[in-house]
Amino acid sequence: MTQAKNGDTVRINYNGRLADGTQFDSSGSEPLQFTLGEGQVISGLETHVEGMEVGARSTVTVPADAAYGPRRPEAVVTIERAKVPDNINVDIGTRLQVRT
Repeated sequence: MTQAKNGDTVRINYNGRLADGTQFDSSGSEPLQFTLGEGQVISGLETHVEGMEVGARSTVTVPADAAYGPRRPEAVVTIERAKVPDNINVDIGTRLQVRT
């Protein structure tokens, strides 16, 4: 069978889970499509997919340095609800991305 290599467009179904099993991401009902070697996904996933055969199933543990980096508590801030626009629905624990 053909193995995935740099420059190939691949499609994968995935579930991203934290070490405690909590799911933080998923391809859902549609596979994620990306081109190997173009840095469109985290490097640990890209490295793992390279060399896989069509239809193969695999489980990978990606260390922080090959994913999004280590947790940075200083990057987490608490803001007052009044400072969030009314059209944004939030609950306790909701994560928001903001520009500084």
